[in-house]
Amino acid sequence: MGCPTSSPLRTGDIRIGTTDQTVTGVDPRAIGQLLTPRFTSGSFAALGDNGGRILLIDTDTAATNRWSTGQRVPAVFPDGTRNTLLIGGIYRSDEFLPATMIPLPALQPHLKEIRDDSVLVRTASGDGDGARRALWQALDHNPLIVVRNTDDLAAAAGGEAIALLLNVLYGLLAMAGLIAVLGVVNTLAMSVFERTCEIGMLRAVGLQPDQTKRMIRLESVLISLFGALLGIGAVVFLGWAAGRLAADSIQGYEMTLPWDRIAMALAGAVCVGALAALWPARRAARLNILAALKAN
Repeated sequence: MGCPTSSPLRTGDIRIGTTDQTVTGVDPRAIGQLLTPRFTSGSFAALGDNGGRILLIDTDTAATNRWSTGQRVPAVFPDGTRNTLLIGGIYRSDEFLPATMIPLPALQPHLKEIRDDSVLVRTASGDGDGARRALWQALDHNPLIVVRNTDDLAAAAGGEAIALLLNVLYGLLAMAGLIAVLGVVNTLAMSVFERTCEIGMLRAVGLQPDQTKRMIRLESVLISLFGALLGIGAVVFLGWAAGRLAADSIQGYEMTLPWDRIAMALAGAVCVGALAALWPARRAARLNILAALKAN
């Protein structure tokens, strides 16, 4: 597994200014290798300045309290000790990051109870199954401790809410597919009705019933593919736009296109088009040539 780099996330309640804040103590020497917040000002390097009495905050905390980098704020620690903290940096808010960070040496002596919500560990071999097994063994398989890698955190971030949302979307997709079939059937039925005379003329000059069916089926598939391409294009654009809005609050956000699902959607559009053409194509092939030629 290699020599790991680690830092506990040790929390404590401090009164900063006129508000109570839950601050997170971190190892100032290791935290820069474990977290990569996007700083709008300052950096992790500030944690070693001012005798360790440095506070790093996210943009939400800064906006709520109207704090800025370089500002000094009075603090009252849990044991009653009073001190002054210097805001050494502001980073973008992220659900995976603590809202405030302070060096452990500045926080721990004042805590009445030592409580680590989690411990960040980075191994030389990455965060794969091998590293997970090694950590689990080193922890003596303690059932009270959960070992999670970055993939586990990403999966847990959405949780049941995203799963429920996806199920709802799949249900809506199924309804949209049914409506699409009915819409294409209706469109083709109207097309066959309006072109009765044209189809009769084609039959009169030698177009066979099988060729008539093939013509209607091809038209149906083209309509379905055109609609699918428009829908996919609109969804990709809306997904990109929503992602741009969420990128500032989600660390490591990256948009990827599921090409396999897009291919499946296009294949499904072809199947929908072929299915929707069954009845209109059969009706067009069975038109009486003389009656069709008389149609206005």
